[in-house]
Amino acid sequence: MQQLSLRTLFVSILITCGQHTAAQASQKFSLDCENVAATQVNMGPEGFDSYRAATDTYSIKFVYKGDQTLLSKYPSSSEDKLEITGVVVKKGFPNAENLEAFFEFVSFEGHYLKTYSFHKRANDPLVWRAVTTNHGNNKGQLFERTYWYHCQQIVGE
Repeated sequence: MQQLSLRTLFVSILITCGQHTAAQASQKFSLDCENVAATQVNMGPEGFDSYRAATDTYSIKFVYKGDQTLLSKYPSSSEDKLEITGVVVKKGFPNAENLEAFFEFVSFEGHYLKTYSFHKRANDPLVWRAVTTNHGNNKGQLFERTYWYHCQQIVGE
């Protein structure tokens, strides 16, 4: 009986280590993201005003190499160098068994706060969803512009 318990423990450790290694490997990504929707909300003296905003014409490339910074370039097809876009504030695996991943980054550009959230779906490891939000004070009123993206992981980067 004791031998069976040790064997079960050993197999459990191997499975856990394999999941941990795979999870560590997927803590990096290179994505080509198409902007599929955008909205803006303004809060001024008269109250709230919201509307659909224009989407980006070109796709954007986001790269996370597992360190503290998110890199990007726009358009993704340009020969421009990747630039630092934000710093990581959260990364996790809400469904570690299927390597479903979630990352969140933040940056301060001038008077604005930008957040970047990325979610890798469990059922398709090459498909990601992303949301970026820009918050700030523009001409005396608060605003929030949000962009939604459908992203494809770039294999081999």
